[in-house]
Amino acid sequence: KSVFTSFMTRQAIETYDNFDDAVNFMGNSSTIGPSYVIIGGYNKNEGGVLTFGPNMTLYDKWLIPNALPVNNTAQPPFYVLETNYDHWTPAPFYDDRRGPGEACMNEVGQKGVGFYTLYNVLNGLPNRNRLTTYTALMDSSTASLEAYYQYCDIPECF
Repeated sequence: KSVFTSFMTRQAIETYDNFDDAVNFMGNSSTIGPSYVIIGGYNKNEGGVLTFGPNMTLYDKWLIPNALPVNNTAQPPFYVLETNYDHWTPAPFYDDRRGPGEACMNEVGQKGVGFYTLYNVLNGLPNRNRLTTYTALMDSSTASLEAYYQYCDIPECF
């Protein structure tokens, strides 16, 4: 039986106390519609993106270290970046948020990461556009969650 991604995610959080078990549970679940689940654990190198197709038509597990960006800066890669496009395909020319997002994260650097800087990366153009409905920031080590309703009505948004 297929379920809503939000219900599957909630069940994983409520049932499993470690990253691997939660990922395995979600990977064996069938979702009603397509979705991306960005997942992070408590421990170093526990993070990635799970891609679901409706009714188990697609499942992709893109975890650290494979999900880390190509190291093209002086610092080692330290983040996983997901936009609204499958990671295995190039970003479309008309909506490339992947390149600008990676550039912003590389500029921030690992030591500069926090809710304030992450919000600025996600809220900056072109990462925020007319289709952005909300931005959520979560930290599993502190059980923190901040969510912001978004709508971009300035001319530069497309």
